[in-house]
Amino acid sequence: MDDVERRALDDIEGRLAADDPQWAGVFDAQQARLRTTRPAWMQRLLVGGAVLMGALTLIMVVAGIPSLTALFVLSGAGFLWLVHRPSRS
Repeated sequence: MDDVERRALDDIEGRLAADDPQWAGVFDAQQARLRTTRPAWMQRLLVGGAVLMGALTLIMVVAGIPSLTALFVLSGAGFLWLVHRPSRS
């Protein structure tokens, strides 16, 4: 996109925001929730953490330690949530 197009879009956006500030606020909030890309190394780290928590959960089940089993299940669930959660930039 060249500078002329960028300025034209900025001008249109400014006029829309001036006409209906509430709509502009809703639109900005929706844009903030859109998925952004996460670096590949971070995604691999999160998946590795989830796999590690899964393995530790299995070990704790076999060892018969329910408190650590619960801890690793919750930690693994947290890693999985982070894997599927959109990153913020």
